[in-house]
Amino acid sequence: MDRKRTKISPNTLNFSLKTGRKAPIKDYDTNEAQDWQENLFSPMRESRFEETKINIWRLVPFFGILIFSLFLLAGKSWHLQAIEGDKNLILSEGNRIRIKTLPGARGKIYDRFQKILARNGPGLKLVVVASEIEDENRIIQILSPLLGESEQEIRSKIDEAKKENAFSGVAIKTNLPHETQLEILARQKELKGVSIEEDIIREYPEGEVFSAVCGYTGEISSDELAKPEFAAYTSGDFIGRAGIEGSYEDELKGKKGRELIEVDAFGKEEEVLARQDPESGNSLILNLDFALQKKAKEYLDEGIKNYGASGGVVIIEKVQTGEILTSISSPSFDNNLFAKGISQAELAKLLEDPAQPLFNRAISGTYPCGSTIKPMVAAAALEEKIITKDTKILDKGAIQIGAYRFPCWTSSWGLAPHGLLNVEEALSQSCDVFFYTIGGGYENQPGLGVAKLKEYALKFGLMAKTGIDLPAETSGFYPDEEWKLKEKGEPWYLGDTYWISIGQSYVLVTPLQLNNYLNAIANGGKLMRPYLVSAIIDENENPMFNYQPEVIREGFIASENLAIVKEGMRKSVSEGIIYPLRNSKVAAAAKTGTAEYGEKDAKGYYETHAWVSGFAPYDNPEITFTVFLEGGGASNNAAEVAKKIIDWYYTEGQNRGS
Repeated sequence: MDRKRTKISPNTLNFSLKTGRKAPIKDYDTNEAQDWQENLFSPMRESRFEETKINIWRLVPFFGILIFSLFLLAGKSWHLQAIEGDKNLILSEGNRIRIKTLPGARGKIYDRFQKILARNGPGLKLVVVASEIEDENRIIQILSPLLGESEQEIRSKIDEAKKENAFSGVAIKTNLPHETQLEILARQKELKGVSIEEDIIREYPEGEVFSAVCGYTGEISSDELAKPEFAAYTSGDFIGRAGIEGSYEDELKGKKGRELIEVDAFGKEEEVLARQDPESGNSLILNLDFALQKKAKEYLDEGIKNYGASGGVVIIEKVQTGEILTSISSPSFDNNLFAKGISQAELAKLLEDPAQPLFNRAISGTYPCGSTIKPMVAAAALEEKIITKDTKILDKGAIQIGAYRFPCWTSSWGLAPHGLLNVEEALSQSCDVFFYTIGGGYENQPGLGVAKLKEYALKFGLMAKTGIDLPAETSGFYPDEEWKLKEKGEPWYLGDTYWISIGQSYVLVTPLQLNNYLNAIANGGKLMRPYLVSAIIDENENPMFNYQPEVIREGFIASENLAIVKEGMRKSVSEGIIYPLRNSKVAAAAKTGTAEYGEKDAKGYYETHAWVSGFAPYDNPEITFTVFLEGGGASNNAAEVAKKIIDWYYTEGQNRGS
């Protein structure tokens, strides 16, 4: 049923409000009033009430999220204060406090008479504090031309600094030139977060003379920094890379200190708030003789030039102890280049140099040793009773085995055969036929055979590293049947035994191994471990540790057999073929070697290395010496160099502390 609805008259409503009287009933529709009252309790009202209840329940998830968020905020607040409070304190102080690293001085290196071989000098380094950098791109653009590095290189270093320690200075360039320093200081306002700090630069006063032994320091790489053993290092640190610097890194390195510095808004240092002093590393005293090393290098380089050699080595060792007085590998390099931060161009030049100046020939180079192996073969034959002191073997110029001929060196030179020789005479004349025979046997004379030859090569240390306190030492090599079959696909022949009996063919030694084996002959049968560092001292020069001589092996050759060999080596000088040493200032005993290598030339000749190794004085051996000329021709070329060194050592060199 349609009902007519009317609005309340405004006039009537106003009257009621003003007078308080009831409005006349005639102004209302009675039916409409009744409907209005009934509607108060109609189903429509109940529906609205239910709808309100439903809307309230919809708010429950909202309140849940709100409560959860409050708990989350409370937890984060607790974490920031209790767990990361120290970190955030630093963050809050980052605008005014800087952590400055103070380098710990590296220990010095001295010779046996306290002459400086490695020391520290003042330097400058460029440091970034990553947290203070505001415009990284602009800083990179400015630094790139100043440092001579690409923008990518500098960006990588800054990124590394961020990962390493954003609030502590990290070096991105060491050995900063003075001119660069001035340019950076002039633009300091543009380089917020960048500063120049004092540094320590390694110095080697004698450079090339001692570089093969001392080695050098170099900047640590990002790959190394990722390794656990380098946890104490940071970007820009220098570590020992080769030689003694590398072997004794743990002793030589200093311990860094720190300063907590207050800085202003422009990064200018205002006040040191706290300081932890750096500590110097320990220093080393070597067995090397400063003056002898310098003089030996001079004579070696002269010999290399005179005889057209490509390189050379001099080693001098104390007979009874194994102390290394001299170790030279030439050509050499200036290790100051590395200590100051070598450029890529300079490094490439060294690496590409065919003379291989970075290669330490004394301990890493392996070469055929030629006749210098004959004293070992003689000692082994005497020890195994293959021969006696008086056994004589006939040299007719060559040994003929079927179609193969094995000549003595005299035959190759067009000289007469040696005839009948005993072992001392054979050593004196370096008779190849004698050593072919005692090595491999011939006619009625038995030989040692390859197995025994290899056994004694091992006993004398020619197949293993000596254990010297330097990195990158190489083992020698002495072949046998099994090796040849595996590597060459060929059986072992008697001729192979003949060749290795005179140090040719596959036999390889390092100059240090050769010297050390002859040192065992000189001292009566003790194979010593050669060593360079004699003592470790602290920064106040108080002794920390003294190294003592170490015997690797002894008693493997009877002293009377070694005495025979030593006499043969003495005769090599006094009446044999090593005539350059005949008039030396002290009586020396030695053995030379002309070792073939490479390919035959058009005339059918091989190139040769020149060797001499021996000891002096003969009656009471003090030193063993080895001179090696790589591609240096005849063995007596090396003997000429050795004589100059020995004569100087026992005359002018007696005052070796000067």
